[in-house]
Amino acid sequence: MSQMLDLFNKNVLVISPEFFGYQNDIKAELIKRGAVVDFISDKPFSSVFMKGMLRLQRERFLRFADKFYFSAIEEFGRSNYDLVLVLVGEGLSENFLSALKSTFPSAKFVFYMWDSMRNRRGLDKNLVYFDSCFTFDKNDEKQYGMKFRPLFFNDRFQRKIKVLPKYDLSFVGTAHSDRFSVSNTVAKSLPENITFYRYLYLQARWVYFAHKVGNRNFKDAKLSDFNFTSLGKAAVAEIFFNSAAVLDIEHPKQTGLTMRTFEAFGSETKIITTNSHIVDYDFYNPENVRVFDRNSTLKIEEDFFIQPYKPASVEIYQKYSLSGWLDDILV
Repeated sequence: MSQMLDLFNKNVLVISPEFFGYQNDIKAELIKRGAVVDFISDKPFSSVFMKGMLRLQRERFLRFADKFYFSAIEEFGRSNYDLVLVLVGEGLSENFLSALKSTFPSAKFVFYMWDSMRNRRGLDKNLVYFDSCFTFDKNDEKQYGMKFRPLFFNDRFQRKIKVLPKYDLSFVGTAHSDRFSVSNTVAKSLPENITFYRYLYLQARWVYFAHKVGNRNFKDAKLSDFNFTSLGKAAVAEIFFNSAAVLDIEHPKQTGLTMRTFEAFGSETKIITTNSHIVDYDFYNPENVRVFDRNSTLKIEEDFFIQPYKPASVEIYQKYSLSGWLDDILV
């Protein structure tokens, strides 16, 4: 068994999406282990529009991104890094990564992908610059020779006390792809006595209007169906703690399990999901999980919401915590 990387008094560079505060959780866990951490966003632009353009025309924007990253490294003024941890790294060019490797030759470079490669064109070219490459997607494990390591939940989702659920079912998430239409179908198919709470998030009102024009899944959507303020993890955890079950709808182009899946697992809340791959994971328990086809109506017995959650073993629960995740990727 490989020994975990010692981080006490080590310099660590983290480059990650600023995604609902998860980057702060990872940074805090690294600091807890004794590391000195510098952080850079993996996108050099703050606006939703520019982030979208980076995704659509990545190669055109990379040279501008390089200036941002080289400037940030210079400002940190480190003579060495012991670890460079990159999550996704959508704005990182081969030019920048090559220079970073040359500048800090003794650093261990670790890459983690929490999206499917086919959703982030061109990132496969960056894999050669890393000593270890991990993915949450089993398809990418096979195609790109990466190591498979599912996502995690953070401590906020650990349920301290049991409460009677306020909702039978809840959904909290960004309304990308077909999430609105699938959750709408679920809402219509549930028995009248089943309470369903939905918080569909969009980054801006113009994103809603863009979807209305270009996304057929928004045909029946109204502006009032969406929220334009993202919920913090504490608020999401509170909703989960007050739910008998959580609805999970993964992106149609991914096979890896979403962060919401593990947050539901961490909070010991049942889950109803469109991701059939969940049955292949070691925490799967048919008493806690139901899978349904995103193109069909949901048919589920009411007892699923009533029967108590069946906890996983301590070992499996720890494995999917943020601490367990870091243990696995820092070897």
